[in-house]
Amino acid sequence: MTNLNSAAEQYHFTHSNFVEAYKMVNEYVTELYRLPKRFLEETEGTMNALTNKHFAPKAPSANDTNMRVVVEFMDQLDEFTMNTIDLFNDHMKHIDATEAYMKKAVALESPTVGIIENPDAQVYSQLIPEVEQLLGGLKEIKQRADDTLGWLEELEVNWETIQGEIKNAA
Repeated sequence: MTNLNSAAEQYHFTHSNFVEAYKMVNEYVTELYRLPKRFLEETEGTMNALTNKHFAPKAPSANDTNMRVVVEFMDQLDEFTMNTIDLFNDHMKHIDATEAYMKKAVALESPTVGIIENPDAQVYSQLIPEVEQLLGGLKEIKQRADDTLGWLEELEVNWETIQGEIKNAA
């Protein structure tokens, strides 16, 4: 019985940590979903005006340097977008894996489900690596979300700098 209690306690502790981390990371990443879209909406008008003005056929000028800066920024923005999409896709995969795990956790804890009757230490022990793996996945997603947020902040600063340079050159 001690082995069962020990395995059950370890599982419940790990499961509780996972549930709390899941709530926090999900809320954080969900808010992060909105930020790139908001930034793109804010820059879209100015970006379109700049590209229409500077991409029109014309003779070479000093404004070509400004356009190079804008094109480089657009490349950075594209790279940021692709990385952000990868983060969101990995987050969705993690949500799917969490749902599969939670079905097992509910079956373990609910006598009315009837899938797992009288769980023994082995049942708890088998779920511990799964929940630990999910917890590790959350940590990775959180780190990538932090990096994405930092990258977005850099893009915002770069955009402000570009706008200032173009206004000064005009």
